[in-house]
Amino acid sequence: MIPSVPARTWPALLLLGVASGLPNPLVDATLQTWLTSAGWSRDTVLLAGYTTLPYLLKPLWAPMVDRLAMPWLGRRRGWLAATQVAAMAALAAMALAGDGRPGWLIGAAVVAALASATQDLVVNAVTASQPTARLTLAAAWSVWGYRLGMVAALTLAPLIAATWGWNGAYLVMAALLIPGLVGTLLLPEPAATPPTTWREAVTAPLSALATDHGGAGLARILVAVVLYRLADQMAGAATGRFLAEVYTLDQLAVGRGTSLVAAGAGAALAAVAAGRIGMGWLLAIGGVAMALSNLAYVVADQGWAPGVQGLMGVLSVDAACGAFAGTVFVAWLMGLCRPGLAATQYALLSAVMTVGLQAVRPFVAAVADQWGWSAFFLITVAACLPGLLCLLPVARLRASR
Repeated sequence: MIPSVPARTWPALLLLGVASGLPNPLVDATLQTWLTSAGWSRDTVLLAGYTTLPYLLKPLWAPMVDRLAMPWLGRRRGWLAATQVAAMAALAAMALAGDGRPGWLIGAAVVAALASATQDLVVNAVTASQPTARLTLAAAWSVWGYRLGMVAALTLAPLIAATWGWNGAYLVMAALLIPGLVGTLLLPEPAATPPTTWREAVTAPLSALATDHGGAGLARILVAVVLYRLADQMAGAATGRFLAEVYTLDQLAVGRGTSLVAAGAGAALAAVAAGRIGMGWLLAIGGVAMALSNLAYVVADQGWAPGVQGLMGVLSVDAACGAFAGTVFVAWLMGLCRPGLAATQYALLSAVMTVGLQAVRPFVAAVADQWGWSAFFLITVAACLPGLLCLLPVARLRASR
């Protein structure tokens, strides 16, 4: 019998997904667009992407999130409220700094990424705490919310910036985190047993993964996690810069907004298919679709998708495939975690997932400069093959829950 889930959990997960998705582009792709329009060099803009390092380093403080409780709202909800307020303040500080004060702007972006990465720890732990039979549905709500937040950051920010400037745009973005606080208040506090000691908080997550899957199995999982989304991550590291070169800010605002329906369709399809198709097949289909969707950017680079309608088609393909693959992959990763240790375990797995991106980021600009954007995006398509080959042997693994 499937355990019941309070109805308010689903809108809460959606709103928390929005709060997770909003800050990430604001310290990465949207920030690239801002700095590009301000006249910063291509290399400098792409290297500014290292403001996202807290998303890689978050396992370092994940045990603190699993172990400690705030003095308000409960263990998970207290952390959510604190990180959401901190992210709002940091985004407002970015707005006040502006591109004329690079040090202050980048510093505030790092703080925003730090708060956002910590919030992600808690949102992922809350999602992973849902019953196993509801994990894909929970992931679908969270991923679609994440896409909503991303679309807001990628669409509304340039649209507002075209009229009121980037300072005003980032102030509005800070205010858009308020619905995340509503989601925090709606959320039922998850029932999970926290680690009782600091030693347990630090060592138990990794030892539990090894216990559940064996040393060799865990090694295979980690390799698969690094490689599975590499094609999408490589493309994502450069799409902000690429789209800013090909389309105007107004076109970007309209085109990105229309991808929301496609993202919702992709997440919904993953949730429905999860009850009918095995996880191995779902991951394989998602990985191939995610990689092939990068061909849409080749179409755009060749001038075959001009204007707003062309951009809408390109971004809709990318959003639908990315949401499908993301929902399936997130559900699989969360299925590997134990609810009481989920913040740290999922942080470890998701941080490992970004290792490949951080390793290739310095080469993105060089490849695009020397070979052109079309060649770059074709390389990202080929990058999916190693991940699929490594993932298939471990696709059916689950944790002891």
